Amino acid sequence: MLLLLPEHGDKPGPTGPWTVWRVGHSAGPKLPPPPKRRAWKGRFDDPDRKFGTLYAAPDLRTALAERLAPLRPGAQSVREMEDLFGPSGTRGLHVVRLSEFEQDVVATATVTTELPVVDLTDIAIRTRLATSNRALLAAHGLNHLDFADLHDRHRPFTQALARSIHLKDYAGVRYASNITGDACLALFEGRHAIIDLDHGPLDRHLDEVRSVAASLGLTVRR
Repeated sequence: MLLLLPEHGDKPGPTGPWTVWRVGHSAGPKLPPPPKRRAWKGRFDDPDRKFGTLYAAPDLRTALAERLAPLRPGAQSVREMEDLFGPSGTRGLHVVRLSEFEQDVVATATVTTELPVVDLTDIAIRTRLATSNRALLAAHGLNHLDFADLHDRHRPFTQALARSIHLKDYAGVRYASNITGDACLALFEGRHAIIDLDHGPLDRHLDEVRSVAASLGLTVRR
C-alpha cells in the first residue's frame, strides 16, 4: 500500500538551500555510500535497494554524534565487564581510536533540490500521513506518527515510508536525529545537488570530535 502524501501544491516541502555536514567515506563524501558499502539498514533506505540515501546534519556536532553514537558500549556489555573485573574493567569499552576513522572524512556543503522534501518534523504533515494510512500504521503496530514512531525500532515502517515518498516524486525527508533531536536530512540519490563542497580528514576537527565523544561518554585516543 502506498502512503498518501500531501500534494506539492497543497503544502510544499522545503527545497533548500541548506548548509549541511556529514561524516562520509573518503571515496565519496558528497554521495550516498558506495554500493559495496551500503548495508541498506538506514532509517530511510530503500527496502527495494533501487536508490541510495544521503544522510546529512545541520551542524558538525550532530554529524559527529551520529557517527560516534553507535560506538558506545551497551548497558549489558558494561554490566558483564563490571561483574567480571569490577568498575575499572569497563574503561576500555569507552575508548575509541582515531584509526577507526581512517577512511572517514568530514564534509560540509550547500545542498539544493528541485523537488520538495517531506518535513517529518512538522506535526501537521505527520498527522495527515497517519490519518490517511491507518491500516498501514496498524499493520506495523503503530497508533500515531509521533517522533517515537519514526525511530529505529520501527525501521521496516520508515523504510516503507521512504519508498513511498520517493515514488511520489519527493527529494527526501527532513527528520529528527535519534541522538540529538536536531532536524536532519535524508536525500534520495539523484534528487539533490551539492555545491560549495569542502571536506577533510576527521582530525581536522579533533577538538569537536573529542567534545562530542565526551558528551556520549567516550574518550578518543590516537
